[in-house]
Amino acid sequence: INSAFVIDAEGVNSRILKSLSLKPIEEKYVLKGLQFDLAGVEVDEEFVEVHLNRKLAPGLFCWVIPTGEDRARVGLAGRNIDARRNLEFFVKRRFKAYTIERVRGGLVVTSGPIPVTHTRNLAVIGDAAGQVKPTTGGGVILGGICALICGRVLAEALKREEMGSKPLLRYERLWREKLTSEFRVMKAVRRLANRLPDKLIDYFFKLIIDQGLDRTLSEKGDMDFQREALSTLLKAMPKPLNMFIKRYL
Repeated sequence: INSAFVIDAEGVNSRILKSLSLKPIEEKYVLKGLQFDLAGVEVDEEFVEVHLNRKLAPGLFCWVIPTGEDRARVGLAGRNIDARRNLEFFVKRRFKAYTIERVRGGLVVTSGPIPVTHTRNLAVIGDAAGQVKPTTGGGVILGGICALICGRVLAEALKREEMGSKPLLRYERLWREKLTSEFRVMKAVRRLANRLPDKLIDYFFKLIIDQGLDRTLSEKGDMDFQREALSTLLKAMPKPLNMFIKRYL
């Protein structure tokens, strides 16, 4: 098959990427994830729960996402874990009664972008490129933005009959200009979360609440563009707490 351009959106296990000179995502940033769709559970529909636990979900967290009056998606992801065993333990501890309606599994990426996302006539996007939030492993929005940039750049190049590496360089430059600062902050936060023990993280969040900084997060927060909220939070913190965080970053 001959093609002017190839877009690799295979996901974290990209076969194309592994066969080329591009550096793939490091294995230590690829986590095992599992999720149960539950019915018959008691949940507050107004809130999503995030549970940080190094034993159950090292490298990420456990989550509870309400999907209805008595329904929720409950899952976790972590490095080198028995995901099924850990999730069953968490569910039994969190809920008095429940019914598992569906089980879904997959891989979660927390690396941030790979060093280079193009070569020759190939562009890499989405999970394959590490265009995923290191804080949560979510990639729908940021990966989607990169995909739109890639699609527009290559479509314009085809209209102009502009082949070769220049359009791919343009794709790389444009998405990095837009998102590099976001990824940099999220990688720092992920690094901090991975280094701190659970008790210190609990203490850290208690200080945030005691200082009223949780309101700052609510006002400035954005699930996908986290840089502004996190930077504002850091500036608003008391100096000892600010220094404490920077020590671990």
